[in-house]
Amino acid sequence: MQTAKRSKQLKIAAWLIIGLGIASLAILPRMAAGFPNLEIQPGPPPIPLDPEETARYEQMEEIGNYAFGALFRFIHFWAWFYPISCLLVGAVILHRRFYTLSVLGAVLVFTGVFPIGMILGGWAIFLLCNRDTKQLFQKQTELRETDFLD
Repeated sequence: MQTAKRSKQLKIAAWLIIGLGIASLAILPRMAAGFPNLEIQPGPPPIPLDPEETARYEQMEEIGNYAFGALFRFIHFWAWFYPISCLLVGAVILHRRFYTLSVLGAVLVFTGVFPIGMILGGWAIFLLCNRDTKQLFQKQTELRETDFLD
């Protein structure tokens, strides 16, 4: 009885994670596309402008531009990586394929952008760390092995 309940909960969690992946695939890339339009304006240069201070000021401005560029590249990467990984994790949990990958995927969902991802990822981790759930994954693996041998 307990395993049937866990199976239903696992299916619900998997479909919710897939839904989160679809929603974030619709939202995150559009949000990330707006970031390059932000222009970072440096502050005015310091009043005493000797050549050494001017060179230092230009170097700091260049480092700041590089740091913001790296941040924007990471945001673009995460905007595509997170939704696709949510879809894959939901599919893996739904089909009960790989237990360890499912737990790691739930941790990834937990670290996501949305507060909903934290709630879903935490619930999925809670479900996956239960003994009944691990037995469900083992049973599914045994069924695949017997189907292969027949």
